[in-house]
Amino acid sequence: MTNNPKFLKPQDVKTYLAKGGAPDISVIIQKGTNFDRNYILSLAKKNKKSNVLKYVYVWNLVEGVINYPEQDGQIIYIGQSSAKKAFDRLTHEIAEKIDKGNDQCSNYTLTLLYHKGVPLKLCVYFVTDNTSPEVVESSLYLWHTKRYGSLPIASGTSTKNRSLSDIAKTSSVFPITI
Repeated sequence: MTNNPKFLKPQDVKTYLAKGGAPDISVIIQKGTNFDRNYILSLAKKNKKSNVLKYVYVWNLVEGVINYPEQDGQIIYIGQSSAKKAFDRLTHEIAEKIDKGNDQCSNYTLTLLYHKGVPLKLCVYFVTDNTSPEVVESSLYLWHTKRYGSLPIASGTSTKNRSLSDIAKTSSVFPITI
C-alpha cells in the first residue's frame, strides 16, 4: 500500500507565493549588513516564547537568475517548519562558517552563497489554517518542478549524509570520469 502525500490545488499554491499572496516576512539577508545571519537568530530569540508557529519559507536570489531547464528563476530553496520554537528551523539553515555544521539542518548551498556575500531574499508565509506545512511545501516543490523543470538548486543539500563538515572533507575531484 502506497501512501500518497496530499497536495494543494494549483490555485491554492499561489497564495503561498509572493505573486499570489504577500509574504508575512520578507527580508534580504546578506553577510556584512544589518540583516545578516544574526538577524535570523534575533527573530528566533524575539519569538522564543511563541506557541507552535507553522510556516513555509522560500529563499530567492536578489540578483541574477538560475538557468532552470524550462525557464530562468530566482527561487533556490523551499522549506517548512512546524517547530515548537518559532523560527528555530531558520536559525540552522545558514551555518556560522562554511565548513561547520554537523546537523542535518545546515544547507550547504545557502551557506556557501551567504558566505560569498550573495544577497538572499527570505520570504516567510505563515500557515494559519489547518493545512500542514508539509503539504504546502510539497505542493510548492511540485509547482516549482512543473514551472521551472527541476527542484530548486539548494534542495537536497541539507541532510545527515551531506553535512557541511562532510562536504568540507570531500575532495573536489571525483574518482570516476563522468
